[in-house]
Amino acid sequence: MSDAAPAAVKPAAPPNRNALIIALVASNMLGLFGLGGYLVYSTRAGAQAPAAAAAETEHAAAEEVGPLVEFPSMVVNLHEATSDHYLKLTFQIELAAEDAAPAAETHMTPYRDAVLMYLTSLTVAQVSGAEGASTVRERLLQLADEAMGPHVVRHLYFTEYLVQ
Repeated sequence: MSDAAPAAVKPAAPPNRNALIIALVASNMLGLFGLGGYLVYSTRAGAQAPAAAAAETEHAAAEEVGPLVEFPSMVVNLHEATSDHYLKLTFQIELAAEDAAPAAETHMTPYRDAVLMYLTSLTVAQVSGAEGASTVRERLLQLADEAMGPHVVRHLYFTEYLVQ
């Protein structure tokens, strides 16, 4: 046997406490974020299920387009003191039901007159852009309700909208 003394065994280094604490905090935070995400998702999914079903039913109803009445193109001079600008407009109105057609036909001439009088009172700034077109659409729908009675016209679709 050998006379050499056995080498001294070094004791294991104590674990780095800082690394252990950081690992525990990180794993707890991941767990909390996961739990929070689950709770938010499950709450939203539960709340959205009835809303999604209602939206789907509404969308299906919206896809059913009622009878359409097309108006011939209208070209009107816009109210501008310094220049000549005009609006060319073609649109269709969607009737609320088939039985609304007689009321729409009977009141078409007064409605067309009201539309022309309204459009000629507008300026280029009032009819330009998406906001202008939206405002014009809303007013044309109001005029339809006034001329034909409420609930006769459901929607108004522009097929041509040109400002020059």
